[in-house]
Amino acid sequence: MKKIKDNLDWKDFDKIENLGIQFMTIGMKSKSVDFTSPLEETQYRNTLNMPEIPNDWIYKRQIKNMYQYNSDGFRNNFNLDDIDWSKCIAVFGCSNIFGKGVEQHHSICHYIQELTGLTAVNLGVEGASIRSTFNNAIYVLEKYYPKQMAIFWPGNNRISLTYKWDLKDNTWSHIDMTGVEKQIMLHENLEPDSFGLMHNKQIHVNMRDLWPTVDETHFIDNQDVIYQQNLYKQVLKTIARDRGMPLFEYSLARVKRPRVNALDQVEAEYPEHFAENFKYMGDYKNKKPGWHNLPDDHKNWWINRVCARDIGTFETNGGPGSHHFGPVINKAIAKLILKNRIN
Repeated sequence: MKKIKDNLDWKDFDKIENLGIQFMTIGMKSKSVDFTSPLEETQYRNTLNMPEIPNDWIYKRQIKNMYQYNSDGFRNNFNLDDIDWSKCIAVFGCSNIFGKGVEQHHSICHYIQELTGLTAVNLGVEGASIRSTFNNAIYVLEKYYPKQMAIFWPGNNRISLTYKWDLKDNTWSHIDMTGVEKQIMLHENLEPDSFGLMHNKQIHVNMRDLWPTVDETHFIDNQDVIYQQNLYKQVLKTIARDRGMPLFEYSLARVKRPRVNALDQVEAEYPEHFAENFKYMGDYKNKKPGWHNLPDDHKNWWINRVCARDIGTFETNGGPGSHHFGPVINKAIAKLILKNRIN
């Protein structure tokens, strides 16, 4: 039984097969905020109080209006209809492209703009899946003609579910999931009132009660998602070829391979005299492994340059964890993306 009532007339094929697509975003529209959500603010307060955070942490002072959203809910200080796309590179991806936990001038998009000399249009969406990233790329290509395009593919452990057509706004409702969600908050339309107007109410739905049924097999080593990525890449390559538009790409999966030094893996720049200790992840000279044995200047540099401000954990041996990328990693990823032209 469907838990979310749909609004489609399944017999009206002319209509339902021509509803079209839209941007898949979760960002606020035309707003500037300190945090993307109350959860991020709580996490920041918790990080701020961690004893491992150094006094010279670059985020010690809360940054006002750190995130600026345009009218489509993307992190740009301009609206998409107001720019000259012939001088732009459109950049797609998840929260890593969005720039979660870093200032705009430390984001991947900023470094891509520096390296190309083009206006980098930030089309990153928090929590985006491979499918919703492709969706946004196609929607941009339908409306605009960017000079270049770059994609940083999200992890393959996310799926995208478009679960309802909204009669009030004539828009799709969608959600991207990673499999860790037990319960999801959605907006359900009530029946039209006497004036024919629709009203929304918030409801909580268990992940497994969504339609179609979703379980762990959708998220763990999902080969269908890998096929989707290959299919979407081929479609974009074909469009880019026909337009004569350079297309660049890289993937989060390549960055997050286990048991590889995070800095060397992405060819990041760091002080040469840190190399031995970073590769050893400890005090190399005295053969004392573990993050806690790194010299203080090494640890402080790492926290300020490798990590975004959303550090969730500190492990004795592994150091800071559960965070987005900081400026050093973001700059390196920007270079890797632009080195990998695929058409």
